[in-house]
Amino acid sequence: MNYSTAQFLLAAKQAEIKALQQLSTNCLLVTSISELVHQLQRERGISNIFLASDCEVFVVQRQQQLLQSTKAEQQLRTQLNQQYLQATEPCNSSRLLSAVCLALQGMDHLAELREQVGKQKFTPLQSTEAYSRLITAWLAVVLESADLACDAGITRFLVALFNLLQTKEYAGQERAW
Repeated sequence: MNYSTAQFLLAAKQAEIKALQQLSTNCLLVTSISELVHQLQRERGISNIFLASDCEVFVVQRQQQLLQSTKAEQQLRTQLNQQYLQATEPCNSSRLLSAVCLALQGMDHLAELREQVGKQKFTPLQSTEAYSRLITAWLAVVLESADLACDAGITRFLVALFNLLQTKEYAGQERAW
């Protein structure tokens, strides 16, 4: 085999490995986001019942759910830091990083939302809207992740997962209303 041909073969294999590593990273990210979204949806529902009952029903369940949501958030933040801020290879998608930034900004206000719910400063409608905006921001990250997939089959899978998550969110919003 000609030397330059071998070099191109090696470069192609290295690019394929890099693409598969990025795909693995994206799949882990989507899995963690799915877990966080699920926990936030549960928190939204429990918070609404808590608010609608004048803080008499689901007091204990709400505290337990806050712990579950916080755990999922911490895991996702750790993963994001490792995959994007501490990585040896920088992420080349400004859209993905912008979507992550927007979702994290929403998470930065979650403690305030929880405090307002705990003090009954929000109505169930206001609470639902606030949680729904946060969940929508994370779903946008999932959609951006699907756009980065290097394989059409994987892209279809991630888009299908996004559609499933979005449908689950619409059902959760309907139940919350």
